[in-house]
Amino acid sequence: MRRSQLKLAAVVGLVVLVLSGFTPAKRSGGGGDGGDGGGCGKDGGSSNSSSTSSGTDGGSSTTSVGGTGGSKPRPTTSITECIGQSGNAATVRITAPSGFSRSYTLKVTFLNSTGDVVTSGEQYVSLEGSETRSVKVPARDTTMLDQVTECRLDPVR
Repeated sequence: MRRSQLKLAAVVGLVVLVLSGFTPAKRSGGGGDGGDGGGCGKDGGSSNSSSTSSGTDGGSSTTSVGGTGGSKPRPTTSITECIGQSGNAATVRITAPSGFSRSYTLKVTFLNSTGDVVTSGEQYVSLEGSETRSVKVPARDTTMLDQVTECRLDPVR
């Protein structure tokens, strides 16, 4: 008896979701989706989503998230280099929204080929409205940077 009640509740819940027009959040496509971060990799490829390509020598991923409702506009960001020539830092290009001057925290996660976290890094930057700057985000722990194959930029707030 209890089992049939649970099944009925699950079916009713699903029907309500379908009839209400509910759709799951999509994590592909860079802009306007709530602030996904970006990444870069060795392949030098470019991506406009929260997924990242693997590698350490270049490429970029751009995230441009516009404000909606009462939220503050967010900057446009992209990782332009992941460990590559800099040796111990990722390079992030950031552009402040027009008319908004403020400070931002850039957080980068450095991953190995299996997607495990090797280390992370954080850098603060203050920008005037529409200003663009390339910022080095140094890795906290530099002892295992030879294992880094991917960098991932957390959502900038």
